Amino acid sequence: MKRRMLAVLCAFVLLCTVTATAHAAVEAIDFSRKGTISLAMNYKGTPVPGGSMTAYRVAYAAKVDTGYALIYLAEYESSTYGLDHFNEPGMAQELAEITNEKGVAGTKKTIDGTGKVVFDNLELGLYLMVQEDRAPGYHVVEPFLVTVPGCDNEGHYYYEVDGSPKLALEPKPETPPPPELPDTGQINWPVPVLSTAGAALFCGGWLLRRSGKKKHED
Repeated sequence: MKRRMLAVLCAFVLLCTVTATAHAAVEAIDFSRKGTISLAMNYKGTPVPGGSMTAYRVAYAAKVDTGYALIYLAEYESSTYGLDHFNEPGMAQELAEITNEKGVAGTKKTIDGTGKVVFDNLELGLYLMVQEDRAPGYHVVEPFLVTVPGCDNEGHYYYEVDGSPKLALEPKPETPPPPELPDTGQINWPVPVLSTAGAALFCGGWLLRRSGKKKHED
């Protein structure tokens, strides 16, 4: 259980991956509040609309003094990653694989025409963000993690979190269409020619047969 708990008093400590003893929030966390995660998809500053994003709650927040600890939900207790440094490389990908294997339900939303999507009325905790449907012409964004609430440098909690991916989207090269063969007419021309030739041979054979029969009678 200790490995599953995040021993920190502030979400800022989580994001900076420093120890809990170094920082503490200056206010008590409000567990009666819900949170919001806002995402803005862009490529080099240009909004990228289309596709979808799904939010999965992988850990819940438990009160610890004036702060909180994160504890894995039952579906994710098999994770090999602890929650003391949740931004370790490979952690989000492993949690995404667990999500897929166990068929965990999430909240899926379409990215709007301005490249934005908002998840509101969220319970406090750690969320896995997965792009299951990519934006047209772009690669899928790698899974990433977002905590609700966040905490600023002064130890104040905020419940409206900007969870925009830190890495810009990358365009996906278009696959060129297969080359078209020139229309030479080579496929269609034998049909009428062979049909005409067949009819001519039939008529010729019929005439020769009739001519031979007539001579025999004479």
